[in-house]
Amino acid sequence: KSDIEIDTITNAFIGDRFSRWEFGLKIYNNEYNWEKKIFGGGFNFLNWYGYYFLKDKTKSDWPHLPFLSILLYSGILGLSIYCFFLYKVFYYYIKYIREYPLLFIFFLITFFFSFFSGGSPFDPPIMGFFSILPFFIHSVHKRDESQKQPDNLD
Repeated sequence: KSDIEIDTITNAFIGDRFSRWEFGLKIYNNEYNWEKKIFGGGFNFLNWYGYYFLKDKTKSDWPHLPFLSILLYSGILGLSIYCFFLYKVFYYYIKYIREYPLLFIFFLITFFFSFFSGGSPFDPPIMGFFSILPFFIHSVHKRDESQKQPDNLD
């Protein structure tokens, strides 16, 4: 669709991953109108990546950075919601870290793997599990707290 070019000479020392990130930012900055910048452009960017990096229009590829993938397919709005979601995940893990330190460590390992290699925010699927788990832990704690408090019927 477009003739987006990135500087592969300076990126040869840094690696292919930074080239992918730069390419995604150029798609966002140069090809998206204001509506797409706010709400996203769907999954069309996968084919742009496939054509640019794999030289095949029928294949798809991704930026290898979930934040950039979210920005491209759901815009600033989707990225903001995802960042708020991650904030809550980290908040609950830190809130209950004394009781579940191993779960937090597993989440961090999975998060960093997903951050640098994932094609989507919940890739690998275990990332989805570890992202939703602190919400269940929090709901159980809230339920237990409400059951411990005596009912005031006066």
